[in-house]
Amino acid sequence: MPEGLKRLAKGVAKSAVSVMSTILGPFRKLKDAVVAGVPVLEGATRDGKKIFLKRGDKFRQNLTKNETKNIKKLRGERTVWPSREENPRPPTVPLKEADKKHYSLKKLLEARSLGRNNTIKIGDFDMKEEIKTILDGKVSERILEDGTREYIINNGRKYGAHSPKSGQGSWPIYPKEGPGLLKISEDVVKAIKQIQAVSKKPEREEAALRGFSSDVIAQARRLIQEYLK
Repeated sequence: MPEGLKRLAKGVAKSAVSVMSTILGPFRKLKDAVVAGVPVLEGATRDGKKIFLKRGDKFRQNLTKNETKNIKKLRGERTVWPSREENPRPPTVPLKEADKKHYSLKKLLEARSLGRNNTIKIGDFDMKEEIKTILDGKVSERILEDGTREYIINNGRKYGAHSPKSGQGSWPIYPKEGPGLLKISEDVVKAIKQIQAVSKKPEREEAALRGFSSDVIAQARRLIQEYLK
């Protein structure tokens, strides 16, 4: 092959590699992140033509359609749950507001029964407003393997919904996890109630807390000090 044609062929090949690198750059970044165990569904932000994954749904609205397709391929997901600013998948079941017990530790202690979930609001945010966005169909619904539903607000908080005990009627929404939320075990709730019941008779506290582990008692005391004083 003449020297001129060789130089031309090398130049074309180099350009093709550069173009492919630009096109596949974001995909490779996402793939590397998945291999490293980074939760892709928690969002991404863009720096030039590359994608750098970050924790927190607030970054998710930065994804383009092609980037979303790449995430779906990598995760094997049929859908990437969008933020409120995109096109949400509406609820497939009738929903209703969360029980009052989820709004504070005090209300949780007043509840007649603890139920399946004892996560409460401890942060300074409007949980009612967030739940309203779910009820209004502004947050995409994800159907989990156990049949429950999951809704991810674009600030990182996750909410769930489960079928009513009767099997009929609306599904109650409840907070699951995220900033400003706290999961409390049933044992800790019971220990708090026992401590409160004997608060005026401290000599009875040891007997009242018999059967609870030291960790549970410590958590109960800390929660009383932080949220009930």
